Amino acid sequence: MLVLKIKCADEFFRLRLPSAEFGLALDEIAKLSCTSSASVFFVELAGRLHGLSEESWLRACPSTCHFFGQGDKLPVVRLQIGQTVGHVDGLFTYPVKSTKAVQLAKAATCSFGFVDDRQMCIVDGKKLVVTQRMIPALAEIAVDVEHLGIGIADVTLSSPKCTGSVRFRLPMQGPIQKVFLYKAAIEALDCGDDAAAWLTTLLQSESPTHACCSPPYRLVRMASGTSRKCSKSTMAPLCDHKVADHDEVALADFAPLLLTNSASLSALNAQLPAGHRVPMDRFRPNIVIRTSEGRPAWEEDHWGRVSIGDVELRCITRDPRCVMPTVNQKSGEAGFRAALDHGDEKLTSEFAEPLATLKRTRPWPRWPASSRDKPPEFGGTGGQPNGLFGIYCGFGRPDEAGSVCVGDPVVLLE
Repeated sequence: MLVLKIKCADEFFRLRLPSAEFGLALDEIAKLSCTSSASVFFVELAGRLHGLSEESWLRACPSTCHFFGQGDKLPVVRLQIGQTVGHVDGLFTYPVKSTKAVQLAKAATCSFGFVDDRQMCIVDGKKLVVTQRMIPALAEIAVDVEHLGIGIADVTLSSPKCTGSVRFRLPMQGPIQKVFLYKAAIEALDCGDDAAAWLTTLLQSESPTHACCSPPYRLVRMASGTSRKCSKSTMAPLCDHKVADHDEVALADFAPLLLTNSASLSALNAQLPAGHRVPMDRFRPNIVIRTSEGRPAWEEDHWGRVSIGDVELRCITRDPRCVMPTVNQKSGEAGFRAALDHGDEKLTSEFAEPLATLKRTRPWPRWPASSRDKPPEFGGTGGQPNGLFGIYCGFGRPDEAGSVCVGDPVVLLE
């Protein structure tokens, strides 16, 4: 796979050439000069390369090279050779943090990940952000976001435990209030009394873990124009690769996107005790990839950069999992709670699967000792290192924009 990353008139384009003669591609690019419109140039370039032969150009090409045009009017082209390792098998967003996933055929990107992902959250009477670690039943709340125009959207919340749903207009402005995600203060807008009344009615009968939160419950959205820098997270110095200055999120725990591999899930399921298998939804990914036949499980641990759809992703670090993979995303039943109820404070019994197996077979090597006494509702895993599953990803550059579709090839660049 040849990936052409083209900068022209301060705009970037990416063109993938699965079958192209390397030399011929260079020759055609060298013949072109910029026109008044970068997009016109790109169309012309794509047209010229459309008829390239099917012969592989991989025979003796360097892994990366640069071609600089002569004169100010020629484009600067970066040619990157990568290997197609699989395709996108699933795309998901979670418009309200810790609620039911929304499955997509196509996902648009923005600076903090996928559009709509974790823009809203539920807070309790103390303005503390509530997650499935605190109330596992959040897994059953379905969220539908209907975009009606630029900056205008209606949101509907529903649950099998409630006979009715609630619909409201997503606020764009209003009084700013501070809510707390762990210890971080976040500026947010309240989503109104109707949503609050519906959530309080639904959740007030649920038993929070360790009485860590209490009603009334309200829904808020992150204030427009705000974000959280990943570099300021306590996770940043513990990552496999450096966190970039432009990595930012809305209400996700750490990074813009989480990528998982179906082959790795199969390998994990093969290690679980008899009668235990978990679906991918336990890990709440944004991008699920299915690698090509014969490729090994867990290979994503070693990836550096991948090209998927219109975007380039940087692999920041393997994800040290908390207790949420023990929560059944269909029923809201929490395995970690059952383990604790049976006296398993270390979360190593079958009740705590798949976390128990991940902790044993894939322990986080940089687990901070300060997490030893951390309770499950705040990310603790029974006084032992977290187990690793999935890859936290950021974008290749600050203004990366585009989309990813189910079926898109996944090209490993490094």
